[in-house]
Amino acid sequence: MELLEPSFEDAVAAIAGDPNLPPAQKNHWSCSLRRVAAFLDRPMPLLPARWTAVRIPASRLKAIQLGVTQKTLCNHLSNVRAALAWMQQEKRAPARGAALSREWQTLSDQCPKLPHRARLLPLMRFCSARNIAPGARRRGSD
Repeated sequence: MELLEPSFEDAVAAIAGDPNLPPAQKNHWSCSLRRVAAFLDRPMPLLPARWTAVRIPASRLKAIQLGVTQKTLCNHLSNVRAALAWMQQEKRAPARGAALSREWQTLSDQCPKLPHRARLLPLMRFCSARNIAPGARRRGSD
C-alpha cells in the first residue's frame, strides 16, 4: 500500500535535506519521527506526515508500556508535532489528507460550508489524489 501524501519517511528526508535547519534540530526531529513510528508499530512509509493523522493514536501511547519516561514520550511527541508543522509550512503539505486539484477545489468552493462540504471533502481528496475528474464516469457504467 502506498500513501497519496507525504509520509514520515518523506519528512525525515526533507528535514535531512534542508540546509537552513540546525543539525541538532534535524537530529531531534528525525529521531522522534522514527521513535514515534516505532511506538505506534507502523512503518514510516505508511504514516502520513500530518499531525491530524497521528494525533489520536499518539494520545493513546503510554510511556510505561513503551519503556520510556513520561517526559521522554512528551518530548518525542512535541518534536514530531513541530517537525510535521514545519513540513506543512515548508513543503506545503495539506493539514488534512491530500491536496485538492484545481477542478476539485473549484467544486469544493461551490459547496455549502457545513455539513455537506465536511462530508464530501474526504471523497474529493481521494478523487483528487487519484486524478479522477469531477465529471468522470465509472468504467462500464455506460
